[in-house]
Amino acid sequence: MGNRPESEEKLLIPALFLSQLSTRPIGILMGFILTDIALTFNTTVGTAGQIVTAASFTGLIISPFLAVLSIKIPPRKLLLLGEAAITISAIGCSFASDYISMLLMYSVSGLGAAIVTPMILTIIGEKIIEDKRAGIIGLIMASTPMLSTLAGLLISYVVREGWQNAFRFYVFPILLMTLIFTFFILPQTSNTISTVENTGYMDLFKKIVGYRSALACLLGSILTTIASGGIIWYFISFYKETFGISTAIVGLIWSVNTFVNVVGSLLCGKIIPRFGNKFVTYVSSIFIGLSIVFLIHVQNYLLAIVIGLFFPFFSALWGASSNALALKQVPEYKGAMMSLNMGATQLGRSLGSFIGGVALNIGGYSLMGITFCIVSLLAFLIVYFISLEN
Repeated sequence: MGNRPESEEKLLIPALFLSQLSTRPIGILMGFILTDIALTFNTTVGTAGQIVTAASFTGLIISPFLAVLSIKIPPRKLLLLGEAAITISAIGCSFASDYISMLLMYSVSGLGAAIVTPMILTIIGEKIIEDKRAGIIGLIMASTPMLSTLAGLLISYVVREGWQNAFRFYVFPILLMTLIFTFFILPQTSNTISTVENTGYMDLFKKIVGYRSALACLLGSILTTIASGGIIWYFISFYKETFGISTAIVGLIWSVNTFVNVVGSLLCGKIIPRFGNKFVTYVSSIFIGLSIVFLIHVQNYLLAIVIGLFFPFFSALWGASSNALALKQVPEYKGAMMSLNMGATQLGRSLGSFIGGVALNIGGYSLMGITFCIVSLLAFLIVYFISLEN
């Protein structure tokens, strides 16, 4: 990092910040327009919601293929490819003529997002010295909750002219801007093609998955995101159904939660270097679970709102520290490791919504909270006893 021009170093972080931000506008918009899409294509909201599920599934299945591509192709090129895919998806969604074409075009954004985030982390591993990585990861990951908070305030104006125009005049310009900025500003990156030619692709996967510490990081990511990703789907409904809180107040709670997530992300650079990636990762995992189970079981809604602020804070710390820890596991294959780690978090989020829903149907919010807490405890034990700081 010290050999690069100072101007290049200063522009690297904004380029990566905007690149990560590009993964979010299309998803934020979808959260607000599912009912409109259902009306347009004469279907139910539940069926329209499967458009989002398909995008997540696409991101999940691309991860092992990306692990291979990341060794043959420099991360900068893959990052640009991912941003281009999300940009194409946005304009394609705006012209979708039926449900199937909308599902297919939106799925392309899931593919793009699954490429962008791992490549950002790979570039951080390549360009940023180890002591600064966690703080930089936290800063860059703060881009998406920042946008979520802002979008919540402006979304009524964004969708005023129809959801198709929201894709054309809100999402597409943001994505095009980030793509152009990344293309001209982000410095060139290297790859590990010579190494993999001698190793072989199957040997690569065996090395990553066969390394107990790397596998522990992947399992920890799956389990923690089952809890942290799963509760996101249900905590708003919990407030409304348990305490009868109005939609307007719940919207305010959502904004405060995203703001707390931003604060947690920005504090990563202060907290993680002091305590270490592994320590913050496993402590955050257990606090995520504890905050969820306490949230579900308190009787006072004001106390529930306060406790509910803990899991977005610790989720931010966990996101930065766990990614920084994963980056250290197999240094010669950073891109492959981060691609698999992204797949692990995608799988965790998908399982979180499913497991949370099953627990909710069987035993209500109480069982769901206990389940997420147990899963977080398992993540804590795996990372604590098996993962290595290296």
